[in-house]
Amino acid sequence: LVVLNKSESTASLVDLETLSITATVQTGLGPHEVAVSPNGKTAVVSNYGDKAAGSTLTVIDLLKGRTTDTIDLGTFTRPHGISFVSNNNEVLVTAEDQRYVLKVNVLQKKIIRAWPTDQDISHMLAVDKRRMRAFVANIGTNLITVIDLSKNKKIMDIETGKGPEGIDYSEYNDEIWV
Repeated sequence: LVVLNKSESTASLVDLETLSITATVQTGLGPHEVAVSPNGKTAVVSNYGDKAAGSTLTVIDLLKGRTTDTIDLGTFTRPHGISFVSNNNEVLVTAEDQRYVLKVNVLQKKIIRAWPTDQDISHMLAVDKRRMRAFVANIGTNLITVIDLSKNKKIMDIETGKGPEGIDYSEYNDEIWV
């Protein structure tokens, strides 16, 4: 289990068998969300920042219990929602300030694709790995943006209730929960 400690800018790694903390590692400023790779070896943390906007991701080797890399997102700030795509090397992450979703290659430490949502506060995201679609909750516009990852384009916006924030995709039912 990876627990983010926002005010300390750390992540605690917890052994679920013993419920003990096996390591506490440094992250960037204001860690908000974490994604664990499908093989369980790597975690990637979105460093949102505090009063100053964050613009980095922290890569953690879960087997060794240590931080291995920091990925600079350049001008993209306030990274938040994050998920591995379909392999152990690529994550999707929102950039709230710029209203984008970024695809980042963790091994190359670089952004390999960026999609505008054109919506305010693109916050959290969920991924349909089978159909290669991303669903982004946009708090400020009461919409979910749907991005076709295989065709590399935004395909639609779906109206929701007020202030959509948390989001998940159920492959079993082919449903989005917001």
